[in-house]
Amino acid sequence: MIVNNMAADIDAGSSAGDLVVIIPDPESHSVDAKTTFGIIASDFGQTQKKRIVGRTLVSGNPTASTQIRLRMGRGGITLKTLSKEGYTAEE
Repeated sequence: MIVNNMAADIDAGSSAGDLVVIIPDPESHSVDAKTTFGIIASDFGQTQKKRIVGRTLVSGNPTASTQIRLRMGRGGITLKTLSKEGYTAEE
């Protein structure tokens, strides 16, 4: 999933698997990601341990107009940044 020109919030999750989100401009979004049993790998923000095995990441601008909420049961969440030069789709 590449997040670009968001017109609304994103709320994505799964009970099992992996979720990869590419965000061209992470400072313009608020990200709230949590796993119950898995890891969070991120190009930005701090991953903090939740309980014994889960992870939580809260990053970005808390007053941003767009919110990205990610939830994963068993599996990982990967957050990547992408420079504007690396993104070629029309804006």
